[in-house]
Amino acid sequence: MWTLAIDAQTPATLYAGRDGGVFKSTNGGGSWSAVNNTGLTAMSVYALAIDPQTPATLYAEAAAGVFKSTNSGGSWSAVNTDVKTESSVLAIDPQTPTTLYAGGTVLSKSTNGGGSWSNLGFQYLSVYALAIDPLMPNTLYVGTNSGVAKSTNGGGSWSGSTLACGLLNYVWALAIDPVTPTTIYAGGFCGVRKSINGGESWSAVNTGLLPPPPSYYFIVSVLAVDPLMPTTLYAGTEAGVFKSINGGASWSAVNTGLPNNVSVLAIDPQTPDTLYAGTGSAGVFKSTNGGASWSAFNDGLTNLSVRALAIDPQTPATLYAATGNGVFVFNGATDLAITKSDSPDPVIAGTDVTYSINVANSGPIGATSVVVTDNLPPEVSFISCTSTGGGTCSGSGNNRTVSFASFAPGASASITIVANVNAATADGSTISNTASVASRTPDTNPGNNSSTATTSVINQADLAVSKTASAATVETGTNATYTITVTNKGPNPAADVTLEDNLPAGTTFVSSSIPSGWVCTAPQVGGAGLISCKAVTLASGATATFTVVLKIDCAVSNASVINNTAIVRSATPDPNLANNASTGLSVSNPPPTVTAAVAEASLWPPNGTLINVGLSATTSDRACPAPAVSSIRVWSDEDDKTSTSGSEAFSPDAKDFGIGTLRLKAERAGSLDGRVYLIVVGATDTGGATGFGTAIVVVPKSASPSARSSVAAQAASAKAYAEANNGNPPPGYFVIGDGPTIGKQ
Repeated sequence: MWTLAIDAQTPATLYAGRDGGVFKSTNGGGSWSAVNNTGLTAMSVYALAIDPQTPATLYAEAAAGVFKSTNSGGSWSAVNTDVKTESSVLAIDPQTPTTLYAGGTVLSKSTNGGGSWSNLGFQYLSVYALAIDPLMPNTLYVGTNSGVAKSTNGGGSWSGSTLACGLLNYVWALAIDPVTPTTIYAGGFCGVRKSINGGESWSAVNTGLLPPPPSYYFIVSVLAVDPLMPTTLYAGTEAGVFKSINGGASWSAVNTGLPNNVSVLAIDPQTPDTLYAGTGSAGVFKSTNGGASWSAFNDGLTNLSVRALAIDPQTPATLYAATGNGVFVFNGATDLAITKSDSPDPVIAGTDVTYSINVANSGPIGATSVVVTDNLPPEVSFISCTSTGGGTCSGSGNNRTVSFASFAPGASASITIVANVNAATADGSTISNTASVASRTPDTNPGNNSSTATTSVINQADLAVSKTASAATVETGTNATYTITVTNKGPNPAADVTLEDNLPAGTTFVSSSIPSGWVCTAPQVGGAGLISCKAVTLASGATATFTVVLKIDCAVSNASVINNTAIVRSATPDPNLANNASTGLSVSNPPPTVTAAVAEASLWPPNGTLINVGLSATTSDRACPAPAVSSIRVWSDEDDKTSTSGSEAFSPDAKDFGIGTLRLKAERAGSLDGRVYLIVVGATDTGGATGFGTAIVVVPKSASPSARSSVAAQAASAKAYAEANNGNPPPGYFVIGDGPTIGKQ
């Protein structure tokens, strides 16, 4: 290999000159193809140069002179007018690319893109190297067989200086510091010389570079300076590549994987850790780590004697190689692609969102120093990162990176990033998160190097209300105390919270207590209607406790269930409406208490006379008003008299049913121990419950104590039975007062 050139704008584009012509690579040396050498009449190419502003324009210096291509090597035409064919050096003015220089046994200059040339009258015999000041391009440096010549007027005049190398002042290589162009490096038989005053004086900078005795010279055939870190430079020698990171003060070999005799070097202008080395018999080698290791990049390169390399300055994945068989082009590069998805979508504010990222390399070459960058948006907070494929998660805060040392063609890796969505994120908003992938290896398709996931946000607060009563069962006429608790189960604060309790039928309002921060409206005491309480916000996890006291109406029937429903809602969406209401309270309305008594509990003598027994009764209904007597019934173990003759021929045996007016007949049959009258007094409350009270009147068989005691026992048994059976008489008792009226008493 004789020469190597890199596209400064697209550094994956390289050109290599060697026996066989010019070769090109567009994927950083991954593969090569011969450019169309039509018009290139000499296939042995010694030098290449790329127009820095129009990279499709190439110049090749061959045995037959200088040739030009304006279509990235698609075709060539000779631009040899007035230029010597023995040229082996090409250089383009970086500011005025139509100005170029060709050097060999003479030095020629063209100011019209090779249309015509003029001999600069260079007085030195041979030109081996040529460098142009990048800031002042009229300043030229030429390496010759007797040192370095300098011109400050575009070659109009020259001054020379030697390298203090005795008879071996041959200068094969020149390199200029791009930041401080007065700093120049020259390479030749005496290693490397450095000038910090524009070539006026030189000093040796060979520590670690020159071989120990008995070897007394060490040819440096090519020099390259890192365009971004000018104190870093590389020297190509017969023993491989050496590197200095301190402006030449010291050197170290960087030859792992690299053969000896490197005569061509090119640095990626955008990623200077990527270097290309051309050799005389082993083709092109590439390093992506500043020379620490090298690998052969010769796929498609049919001639391994590479004389020149050129990198496309705009598309650095495209390289050209000059060989003895013409010009070859290196086409293709790695194709990293990234995709990203999110879950869940939509996501609830305050909960986690998971981003799944997939990175794949479609080739055709591997990628090195691959970095996935995901700067999470401000609406989320980073929680965790995991990766397959050997990726290392790092970063701080929301700025996350995942690094891979390399990515082989066809390889893929999955990255999972978990973040928490800020609880304050507005409902209905969207979160946009973009992940991107990059590497030091040129990428032919940067359009798929980023992916965005957009997530919809739901801002929810799960409000719940619970209600408990002071007792499971409450009697009518008394108060029931409800404790109502409103809870925000999150994950977000609830805004404009409203609690409503519409008092159920059968109750009236007594009082309420409310927590701080709430404002309530309620019915008047004794009234019915809606209790409504409002709060501006309720924080996630917060609770609010209310008490409501209601009075149970006396008209509510026994065993009723009063459903008291409380409902809570807010302006913040609620994911669970099922827990927004609470109901249930049983009502006890026992029958009223009735107490009955008579003034005449024993009728004697049994003469058939209707006697006013002096019936009295009292009623009570606990907390409710006492009801009035609603019924008076008389039962007896002897039925009404139905005889139609004699002094006792009248019926019924009970008349004038009423409190204080009831009359009973003083008679009894002779077959029993006496007659029992069972008086049942009933009272019904507003709830429809009826209570019963009983009184007993007896007609003894005789006036003897035993007869009176016997009938009293019968009466007590009947009374106990009726009181235990809702006022119903024992079996065998008859309703009194329902017979035909015959007599008039």
